[in-house]
Amino acid sequence: MKMILILLVFLFSNQLSDQDNSLEIHVIDLKNRTGQVILDVFDSELGFPMKTENAIFRRKMSIPQDGKLVFYIHGLKDGEYAFALIHDENENDKLDQNFIGIPKEGAGASNNATGFMRPPSYKDSKFIVTKPLKLTIKMLYF
Repeated sequence: MKMILILLVFLFSNQLSDQDNSLEIHVIDLKNRTGQVILDVFDSELGFPMKTENAIFRRKMSIPQDGKLVFYIHGLKDGEYAFALIHDENENDKLDQNFIGIPKEGAGASNNATGFMRPPSYKDSKFIVTKPLKLTIKMLYF
């Protein structure tokens, strides 16, 4: 009986740890308070970062008057994730680019990853979640 109780406590605590992970993402270096910032979270490299339909989570947020923008995500399971951010100044729900593909709006990625003449890769952007994390991401403008 005692062994069964210990086993149940162990199993229940593992389930709780999978549900308690959270991200607190601070977005810095926004050039203005126009529009919104869009966060897309991915749990695989499939579609990262441009195919937002492959994101497991999407949130849009207006930029507060003080310019301090923080996204909170709760209930993440242990695992590998990456996210992309867009400063969607004209609120058309996408990253506007010029005719050769250079972003006209701000963009950012987890790990502050960047790509040379391309979007950042999932490999450079991925991080492991096993506990609550607080991250700071710089918005980049080109």
